[in-house]
Amino acid sequence: MNLTLVISNPAQLLHGCQPTHRFALHGGSIGSADCDWLLNDRSHSVRPTIARSTGWAIAPASPITAATPMPTAMPCPWAVAPPCS
Repeated sequence: MNLTLVISNPAQLLHGCQPTHRFALHGGSIGSADCDWLLNDRSHSVRPTIARSTGWAIAPASPITAATPMPTAMPCPWAVAPPCS
């Protein structure tokens, strides 16, 4: 089983960046540096690490506080992703 993500505005991507990426069950990472799916846009606004998926739960790269509501449809709790390595 795989998870495929698609960029909805691919014209903004720099040459060489792929507008789709298929993640296997083990997951992967998304960002502009040292990630499985490398994304760079014309304004260079993509952070080095956007997210890392582990077992289909995508973890945002920014910290989550206790006040942040947990998504109810996710099978795994959200966690802060470590930087891509």
